[in-house]
Amino acid sequence: MTTVLITGGSKGIGKSTALALTKTFDNILITYNSSEVEAETTKSEIQALGADSEAYQLDIADTKSVKNLIKEVSEKYGQIDVLISNAFGKSVFKPHAFVDESEYDTMFQQVKGTFFLLQHASNILKDSGRIITISTSGTAMDVPNGGLYSGAKSAIEKFSLGLSKELSQRKISVNVVSPGVTETESL
Repeated sequence: MTTVLITGGSKGIGKSTALALTKTFDNILITYNSSEVEAETTKSEIQALGADSEAYQLDIADTKSVKNLIKEVSEKYGQIDVLISNAFGKSVFKPHAFVDESEYDTMFQQVKGTFFLLQHASNILKDSGRIITISTSGTAMDVPNGGLYSGAKSAIEKFSLGLSKELSQRKISVNVVSPGVTETESL
């Protein structure tokens, strides 16, 4: 049985990814932050395409929520084959001079949660498994009003690149996918 865990898998890029993987994985586990109804709909769509699915609540900005997710997944499925780290909640796009401290903290709490997601998930990932982190092409561009968002995503990219070296002895690949501007709720 092959298992993929997709954070932020109930809508947007995560949902599209989950639906596309129904012929590749036996178990597609998705997370949602606030819309359980949307997650259950996505779960049903995945099941209709032939894969088993579960939906878990996850607040990527809350490290306790991250730890609990990995514990629940581990207890039910043991190990996973692939982690797709896609969850990233509220995004802030505004001039640097107008970003307040709470907005900064909100963005970087999500970065902290992603760091610990990668850490905890790597402990339940099968040898020869995969981690795919979803970022943005904005990290390679100078985008007005995008400094905070690009900075947060850049940190996540660096976590992934470092982790790729650390997990290479287990033959686990860690890659970053950086799509261009995609119309999602966070924009």
